[in-house]
Amino acid sequence: YIQPTSLYQDRAFTILIDTEQGRHFTLLLNPTSSPSETLMLVPKGVGHERAARFEEAQPYELTIKHLIRAMKNGAMPEGYAIREVDNKTTYRLGNKLDIKLKTIYEGLNLRGEIYEIKNRCAIPLQIDEREFYKASTRAISLDTIEIPPKAQINLYRVVSHD
Repeated sequence: YIQPTSLYQDRAFTILIDTEQGRHFTLLLNPTSSPSETLMLVPKGVGHERAARFEEAQPYELTIKHLIRAMKNGAMPEGYAIREVDNKTTYRLGNKLDIKLKTIYEGLNLRGEIYEIKNRCAIPLQIDEREFYKASTRAISLDTIEIPPKAQINLYRVVSHD
């Protein structure tokens, strides 16, 4: 818990943090009248070793399956960073589907992406995973291949960092 003194209530200030493991962080904080937030400080490189263990501990195909399963279950694979996407950008596929990136799972060599796909039509739509393929795509999984009218499903895509 950090509470700035009266001198720094209305202006930015810097704090230096040294950890027991010899890591150093510098934070520039700007006080605002908003609810407090929790910060998690993760040094660069930390997690890469664990992500490498997750990605290399089993055959490539099994690693991808485990990553997709983790995304579907909302679990965090070892060494991965999960980031919710606040972007308001929605892509339209024809006049039938809206697609929006919701979550990113960042690993060492692989990246998982969760997209929300909305059916804008009053009839069910069949979709094909191949419609969402791009050059670095390693795997795609859908909640279902048929989207009910005005409903939404998730698409799970694994891409490489190549």
